[in-house]
Amino acid sequence: MRGQNAFDAQRNEFRDPVSLKPVFKNFLRQGSVLASDPLVQRFTSISQFTDTAGWEAEWRGGDCSSEEVEFAGENAKLEVRPPAVIFAGFLRLWSYSYQLREMSNMYESEEIRGDDRFKLLDRVKSILRWRINLRSREAANRFESVRDELKKQLDKQAAEAGNLQSSVDFIKNSFDSVFEFWSVYETVAV
Repeated sequence: MRGQNAFDAQRNEFRDPVSLKPVFKNFLRQGSVLASDPLVQRFTSISQFTDTAGWEAEWRGGDCSSEEVEFAGENAKLEVRPPAVIFAGFLRLWSYSYQLREMSNMYESEEIRGDDRFKLLDRVKSILRWRINLRSREAANRFESVRDELKKQLDKQAAEAGNLQSSVDFIKNSFDSVFEFWSVYETVAV
């Protein structure tokens, strides 16, 4: 590739790339925020790259309070107990995924060729799969354990407050549907 323009050497295969500029810029901006988020980085590192003993030592079954998770979310650069960091990182990843799904829905009505939109979204989903690679059964199980423990904790909070159940149900359903946007569960090895 020395001396060659990368964009000339490999075709992007979009039929009308100019129409994708605003969409691409928004996805790129969102992807840059995701890639530079310290909580998502720590969550990714712990959940994807630690051995079983390391994961168990960090995760501890999610043993932390909601206040610790909130503190971790607000103070990503401070030392916080690992389970709170794992929860906060998962929640940040969920938030970004939710925003990406909503952006995708927003652009359905734009003047973009359907096949170009599909190709762009497919590439965005591939990039998300780089962040959390759930082809490994072990990594998928870790992801599921965090999600399931969050759901349990949300149910506890809803039971204590009484008037939060509909909001909690929305969030719990969103944990499933948002990650389906980037086809996480299709990549899990059986």
